[in-house]
Amino acid sequence: MKNKEKTCIVQPAYKQPNFFLYGILWLVIVFANRIFGVKYDRAQLKAIRAIKGPALIVASHHGPLDFAFLTYAMYPKRLSIVTAANIYYKKGVQRLLKTIKSAIPKKQFTTDYSSVKSIRKMLDAGVSVVVYPEARYSLDGRQGRVSDSIYKLIKWLKVPVVTLKCNMSYQVRPRYVNDFRKGRVIVETAVALSAEECAALTSDEIKARLQPWLTYNDLAYQQQAKQCFKGKKGYAEGLPDLLYKCPKCGAEFAHKARGNYMECAVCGNTVEIDGYNVIRPVGKGSVCPSRIDYWYDYQYNELKKEIISNEDYSLAHKVKMSVSS
Repeated sequence: MKNKEKTCIVQPAYKQPNFFLYGILWLVIVFANRIFGVKYDRAQLKAIRAIKGPALIVASHHGPLDFAFLTYAMYPKRLSIVTAANIYYKKGVQRLLKTIKSAIPKKQFTTDYSSVKSIRKMLDAGVSVVVYPEARYSLDGRQGRVSDSIYKLIKWLKVPVVTLKCNMSYQVRPRYVNDFRKGRVIVETAVALSAEECAALTSDEIKARLQPWLTYNDLAYQQQAKQCFKGKKGYAEGLPDLLYKCPKCGAEFAHKARGNYMECAVCGNTVEIDGYNVIRPVGKGSVCPSRIDYWYDYQYNELKKEIISNEDYSLAHKVKMSVSS
């Protein structure tokens, strides 16, 4: 008899999440909303909370606290969230997911029919399901790639679709630094599609309806809102991991951060970033794009040129592999 493969991934129970555990989670979420000054439109909340029966929530993924803001918006519905399968291997998160038993594991960036089946079963059991089509939260404050398969899935499921966007959630906990920053998160939500519309519309028409909700730029939004975010660490801390290429000399991975400043160790180009995420050159001769997304685009375009001009371009890195028995 073959031994079953050991795995940390837990398949969900197709029923409403435990009321007591969800109540504890709800209290934590209410507390988080107050800390980060989250703002909701009450009319929008009333509309989505009036939905009878299970719904599919399709949301943009700005930062790691999006699930908390979304859970509050969908109250009193208890939710099942489609979650990246690799998260189950993080010990603390693994215990939480095993206890709640409502998350649906999904292999990232690949077709995973088991997760599609789980979504269908969960909805059939009367539980609303949350999907983040980007499959990860934002790298630079803008949306990631969304596969067209999500729109085909929506048409097949034929349930009401709620959309949600957590503007400036990226700034609460930027991906490049382990620091939670206080500011104002503005949540927009709507009932984007009824079950009848999902059945009647083509997948392309569904895409046209949902794309505006899955498109965002939190840095541009912050600039317009003139909203400051404050944390314990300097605003440049961790930033060299994201902005790795010097805009003056082109050196890569040479940046050093200290407080609100980042300096190139090769040419001395120095910049300062503030709580509004505005980047400014410091000292004579220093240059820089004025925002993180602009700098990221500069890096992307430079890398694209490098790949096109070099037929033998390759990307390699040494790794350690291990096999558990």
